[in-house]
Amino acid sequence: TFIATQAGNYYVTLTDSVGCKVSDTVEVTVAIPPTLNLGADTSICTGNAVVLDGGPGPVGTVYNWSTGATSQIIVVSTGGTYIASVTTPGGCAAIDTVEVTNLPSPGVGLGPDRVECGTFVLDAGAGGTQYQWSTNQSTQTITQTQAGTYSVTVTNQFGCIGSDTVVITTGTNPTVALGPDQVLCNGQSASLDAGNPGASYLWSTGATSQTISVAAPGVYVVSVTNTSGCSGVDSVRIIESLLNV
Repeated sequence: TFIATQAGNYYVTLTDSVGCKVSDTVEVTVAIPPTLNLGADTSICTGNAVVLDGGPGPVGTVYNWSTGATSQIIVVSTGGTYIASVTTPGGCAAIDTVEVTNLPSPGVGLGPDRVECGTFVLDAGAGGTQYQWSTNQSTQTITQTQAGTYSVTVTNQFGCIGSDTVVITTGTNPTVALGPDQVLCNGQSASLDAGNPGASYLWSTGATSQTISVAAPGVYVVSVTNTSGCSGVDSVRIIESLLNV
């Protein structure tokens, strides 16, 4: 026997006890084993991805991943155990495994674009360790009065980042004035006018008109919503005169 450690042509001649000889030749090629190192186990934030590389190899190298992929590189965004098997054209093989863990990203929801009436509060949600608003504020909630585009970036304890943006249009609450309380004499009625022509109206009587006529004592309330979606409310007390019979 002979241990070959280098590439080349090797031949051997055998001679038996009576002087007979026989020879044979073999060519030894040294194949380079694949370079396969998927690295240390890693963590990714939900919504992100990590690149796994089976390493370069000569033309004809075969890659087989536990995902079913056969490319040198795969991109994964789901936690789990990933296994790569690499075989070179010379028949040399290697295998490696890496564990990918998903970390939760902060859920950030500023809501849909909308109209706000007067002062409004934007809430980036609990669970963050750092908040950065486009207004340069760094609290979970901010109080604003101006129209505009507001965005926030939130970082949680895992270092994962979430962000959201909302467009705020501001409107003006309608001024509703039903006037002072009124006293009705016997047989009289009162006309109540919520003003703000073109708005939507809802009275405590169920009426939806701008004006109503009332004859019974009581408290009458109206809610007025203008075309911007902003609302105003007022009430008036109608009192029956003590002289009424």
